[in-house]
Amino acid sequence: MTAINEIQTSVLLVSSRAQTIGPMIIFLEEAGSSTLAAAVGCLMVLLILGLMLGSLIFIKYLPQGVLPWRD
Repeated sequence: MTAINEIQTSVLLVSSRAQTIGPMIIFLEEAGSSTLAAAVGCLMVLLILGLMLGSLIFIKYLPQGVLPWRD
């Protein structure tokens, strides 16, 4: 359900000069480029994974009291 809501919001952001990744993957799939759509999806997942891992590494350098769950 969350993915459907994301696509609906992303479609509203698409213009002639800018395109979001979600609709781009759908447009590639509909155009018959399923391999390219899968590659873009994999790159998106890898980028998000890298950003998440990077944030976990840099969270150690935040001062005390910034995060309520960290003593």
